[in-house]
Amino acid sequence: MREQYNNKCKISMSSSDDPSGTDKQPGGTLTAAGGSHVGRILESGEDSNGLGRWSWITLEGKNTNLYVATAYRVQQENLEGTKTSFAQQKKLLRKKGVENPNPRKQWLTDLSKQI
Repeated sequence: MREQYNNKCKISMSSSDDPSGTDKQPGGTLTAAGGSHVGRILESGEDSNGLGRWSWITLEGKNTNLYVATAYRVQQENLEGTKTSFAQQKKLLRKKGVENPNPRKQWLTDLSKQI
């Protein structure tokens, strides 16, 4: 999700595509730029896998561009419960056809591709 407010602030957010069923959903990220930096934003985006693991913006520089990412990696290798970020990501990875998904390891693989 990308939004801009009066050319003073631009945000890029991510959240899991798995509905939590409550007002609270664990995980997600927000990357923001404000002030004069807003005009330097070339592009922005989020975790295209729908897992809510990162959001990013690319800023135009004089000689090079700057890629700024905010990333969230689940802590636990295995955690009981269905409402945790770990459980949500594991469920979504299974839906995408990943056998025996490990959200922590998948994070490294997918973020490396993104960068």
